[in-house]
Amino acid sequence: GHRGGSLSELSRETRVPAAMASSTANFLSRGDLKKSRELEEARKAGTIPAELDEDGKEINPHIPEFMAKAPWYLNAAGSAPGLKHQKAFNVKEHTEGLDAWYRRGVKAGPSATKFRKGACPNCGALTHALADCLARPRAKSAKYTNADIQNDEYLNADLNLTYDGKRDRFAGFDITQYEAEVGVRFNAEDEARKAHVHEQKLKALESTTGGLGGGELDEDGLLQREDEAVARVDQLSGTRQGAHKMSVRNLRIREDTAKYLLNLNVNSAYYDPKTRSMRDNPRPDSGMPQGEDAGVDGGAFVGDNFVRHRGETLEMMQLQQYTADAYERGQDLNINSEPTQVELMNRLFREKKEKLASTKKSAILDKYGGDAHLQAVDPRLLLDLSGGYAEYDRNGRLRDKDGTGGAAASGVVRSRFDEDVFHTNHTAVWGSFFDRATMRWGYADDTSTTKHSYSTGAAGKRARDLAAASIAAGMGGPTRAELLARERAANGAAEGGGVGGGGAVGGGEVVQQEQAAKAMRAPMAPPARTMYGIGEGLGEQDIDSSKLKAALAREKARQRGEKEAEKTNPSQPQGKKRGYNSMAADTVTAEDMEAYYMSKNRGDDPMSKMADTVED
Repeated sequence: GHRGGSLSELSRETRVPAAMASSTANFLSRGDLKKSRELEEARKAGTIPAELDEDGKEINPHIPEFMAKAPWYLNAAGSAPGLKHQKAFNVKEHTEGLDAWYRRGVKAGPSATKFRKGACPNCGALTHALADCLARPRAKSAKYTNADIQNDEYLNADLNLTYDGKRDRFAGFDITQYEAEVGVRFNAEDEARKAHVHEQKLKALESTTGGLGGGELDEDGLLQREDEAVARVDQLSGTRQGAHKMSVRNLRIREDTAKYLLNLNVNSAYYDPKTRSMRDNPRPDSGMPQGEDAGVDGGAFVGDNFVRHRGETLEMMQLQQYTADAYERGQDLNINSEPTQVELMNRLFREKKEKLASTKKSAILDKYGGDAHLQAVDPRLLLDLSGGYAEYDRNGRLRDKDGTGGAAASGVVRSRFDEDVFHTNHTAVWGSFFDRATMRWGYADDTSTTKHSYSTGAAGKRARDLAAASIAAGMGGPTRAELLARERAANGAAEGGGVGGGGAVGGGEVVQQEQAAKAMRAPMAPPARTMYGIGEGLGEQDIDSSKLKAALAREKARQRGEKEAEKTNPSQPQGKKRGYNSMAADTVTAEDMEAYYMSKNRGDDPMSKMADTVED
């Protein structure tokens, strides 16, 4: 509360000083300043009404003084506080709506009775000069005769249109002028069409009644007894004399869904509100009929462009395309002036094109073959089904009807994939051979490991064996000369076995033939120990198995010690710092090198990560 009076009395007492403090720079005493502050706190607390501005509106008491007080350069001294000085002083210009447009051809008021000073000397209008007069030049102007003075034109003011007003497509459209100029022409065409339809109906009635001799003619020249038949035909066709009933193309049944409501996506087909047309399909992914099947039998709406893909429209498009292509090639064809010639030329062109394609196809089939692949496919393969019964043994081979394990003689479809298909002169399929030296698959007929390579037969197989022998010779395997000697021994044994003149072959000859065949089947890969590497100068030395076993034990103990030392002191990598007697003489034997290479860890070896748990 306030000592010595209520808040209402305080408000009345300090109204003038507060106004002076907010609008002027007069000095306030300590008491007046204290009262103004108490009044401000009371207004913020809502115990007394807020202060009013010049327009009678309440001022928010929480607005700071520097915002409610007008600055000195606005010369607002003595005015009440408020936010009027914060508002924009430039008022927004008035803009016209969508209905405003320029008035054209309108005369302003009645015409004058006498010539006015400053008017056009020719017609007497006051709104233009003689140079701008559009009236016929008079022999005696209105300035001197004061006769037939024209009305003044209506001067249109500049319209300040809005954004929508500038882009209004119906701006300035006059429906009365449209009916007077355009509607008359269409009404005349409609009347001519109705007269033609009526005439055709009369001819149809004459043909059914056998002429006009069977009745009396009325004033319109029609048979009186045929009036009822004509009315029935008109009623069925939707056309009736006198009160003609006609359906508008763009009107729709109210139960149907509007075109623009079929797909509410903003990126769907565009709908033109003026012509009420939607050319594209609003639902292209709905599985509705497209092309010639679209819109048939009252189907769903698929766009107004479906008429362009039906009937003779496609043929006309093909003729136009043919005309454009022929013009580019130097032929002077015009589908508008010579449609028959263009159609005949297009027919000849299509016949020659089909004949040329058939000739080319026949020539390719005669040269390369493959006519059998153009035949119809077995329907059992299309559905992956077969009505035949088949049995298989434990090895997966197809049994015959007698129970043997051979391939069935009947053409039963066994797989959906092609089997036993040989390419590029091969007699074996890909994957029928595996080369252990290179760890690759290949063909069994020539041992080639290159897919889709041309088959070289037994000669290619022999050449690859000799090449592999040359490589293995440097790694401790049989040399090329040894392989050739084995081959000659095998050939000699085969020739000696056939000299007996049909008699029995001795036991020694049989053994010799088996040894030769075994020599030919000797592996071409290098020895197993050479796969781990061969030390320099140690490839030709003999290795003692007992010494090799002891060397392997020492090598494993050394590797085990390095691993334990690395676990004990992981900061010091092993092998980086030499020991005290590391430079002392140490004899390395062939067994030590062999053990080193056999136990060496190789990162590129796919089996290197597998633990060796077998102890020698």
